[in-house]
Amino acid sequence: MVCAAAGPPPRTPPLQMDWALQRLIAWQPEGRWQDLARESYVDNLEALLRQLSIGLLCRGSSPSQPLAELVSSWQADNATRFARYQTTISSLHTAANQDLSVFTVVLRELQDLVEVSLARLP
Repeated sequence: MVCAAAGPPPRTPPLQMDWALQRLIAWQPEGRWQDLARESYVDNLEALLRQLSIGLLCRGSSPSQPLAELVSSWQADNATRFARYQTTISSLHTAANQDLSVFTVVLRELQDLVEVSLARLP
């Protein structure tokens, strides 16, 4: 199995993980336990990003396969879960109240997407 890809990353990050991470970090906790929960969510989001990145790179058929091609293929293979995640993250964009419960749902959808993606690796 080859774990490499060529070329720059796609121009538009399909999962908007940077944006979600920024929103999570910007969220103001009301106490120590909420702050610890936020830190836990940040750790979980970063771990999911690492897992997905490794899985995506290991999916490549050769080191010269363009990264954009890998991402497009991955999105097509996981279209249903990807669409569910996109709907969830879009809801976060428009949510008036962004508390930890919203991030719980986003992380769960992302975790489902990562698990299904990794399960399909050769």
